[in-house]
Amino acid sequence: MPTAEVSLSGGQFQYALSSDLHIGSGIGLELADAGTSFSISPYGKYLFAPMGSVRPYVMGQLAVQSLSSENFATESSTNATFVAAVGAEYFVTKNFGIFATIPALILPFREGGSVSFGILSPTLGIELFLD
Repeated sequence: MPTAEVSLSGGQFQYALSSDLHIGSGIGLELADAGTSFSISPYGKYLFAPMGSVRPYVMGQLAVQSLSSENFATESSTNATFVAAVGAEYFVTKNFGIFATIPALILPFREGGSVSFGILSPTLGIELFLD
């Protein structure tokens, strides 16, 4: 069975409530020999004032992950984890950005889960904004 506290990989969508406040959700699916993991991760992101074309941000995310061994047939569990992250986004154009997010705190809501602090699992991605 997959053992990660939270899977932040996959696709995401977001909506800009304002130029500084975005809400959205990530969605992920991992199929592996050890099992299957499906995650949905709603989040809120606050972008600070621009520094040229770069905007630093903070993000809070609630990741809910369903883990199953042997492709949903034998053993399954659902975990929830809060993730506090920092990051920055570089706007190549008004509608296209490149971002990097670093989870600084991972707080699982399950017995036996381990709290982590650190910067060892960054996420990189691109964003396309539709007007």
